[in-house]
Amino acid sequence: MGFRKVRGKKYNSIYEYYKNSDVDKRTVAYYIMYRDIDNIPKKVKCDATNKDEALKILNDKKAQLTKDRAEIEKDDSLLARKIMNNNLKLEDIAKIYFPTKTAKTTKMIESAFNRHVKCKYAHTWPPVRINTWPLEC
Repeated sequence: MGFRKVRGKKYNSIYEYYKNSDVDKRTVAYYIMYRDIDNIPKKVKCDATNKDEALKILNDKKAQLTKDRAEIEKDDSLLARKIMNNNLKLEDIAKIYFPTKTAKTTKMIESAFNRHVKCKYAHTWPPVRINTWPLEC
């Protein structure tokens, strides 16, 4: 099993996956290579049947990453403005903090945050009776 680069300038970052044991070395799958948001190169299998479809998938992925990077920059500048104006909220910090974490307990911590801090009924602690506690926030 091996990879070979697709020839042609416009097919940069597209690779063909082929069997070494085949006599004619026909293409089994197409892989695209791009840099993710953290600027780490990734080679991902795509479900394209020819190199033009792989090129379209690659361009769509790159466009999505460009859009995500712009949104992250916008969020960072918005955060800087809020810090300067002293109107930063805990929800703003949590919105930036939780997506950056990779630990297994992150979902648990985020749900606890949503349940106890972000919830509109959080100020009514302790509840009078357990069955009167609102379930959705």
